[in-house]
Amino acid sequence: FLPVANLTELPDDGTPLRFSLIADKIDAWNLFRNQTIGTVYLRKIADQVIAFNDTCPHLGCKVDYKSSSKTFFCPCHASAFSLEGDKTNDIPPRGLDTLAVKVDS
Repeated sequence: FLPVANLTELPDDGTPLRFSLIADKIDAWNLFRNQTIGTVYLRKIADQVIAFNDTCPHLGCKVDYKSSSKTFFCPCHASAFSLEGDKTNDIPPRGLDTLAVKVDS
């Protein structure tokens, strides 16, 4: 698990926010500290936090959140997903991938 955000940063109304995942990257010769290794959407619903991978399962583009319709949308090929991450059209092969979450005080 990587630390991503404080619970106070997440809106109480369940609106998803995108956060960067920061970690050290190591290749065969170098250590690169505090690098962005990816991004995720986090939602807080009551006392539960849900994390979605923001990569579209269709062809790997980054998914955007559209606040006007409260949906996720892939700008590359028009894949669409509900606020719960379920696919809402026939383009993607599945819904958004969820990630394990650990809430730590």
